[in-house]
Amino acid sequence: MPIKLVATICILLICTVFTGFNLDNKCDINFIFKTAHQVPVFVTIMISFVAGVLLMVPFTIGKRRPPKKGPKNENSVDSESNKIEQNNSALPGDETVIS
Repeated sequence: MPIKLVATICILLICTVFTGFNLDNKCDINFIFKTAHQVPVFVTIMISFVAGVLLMVPFTIGKRRPPKKGPKNENSVDSESNKIEQNNSALPGDETVIS
């Protein structure tokens, strides 16, 4: 059996056990204008999870930007530094006398 299938079955089994143990745990959810009484805790947790997933979906499947292009080749930096060195050596007053 594929490992993803086994992992999915294990996660669903854990969620089912969690739900079964928390059926008797109830809480009140206070919305601004209304209160929901005696809501099971697992329902509260699952609704919060689904809300988080729905809020993140646009960020994960949105338009992806192409990566920024860097230097075309690695030698371009070396060639630039060579040009600078050649320009610096040609400065006036820096002439060497050959005798």
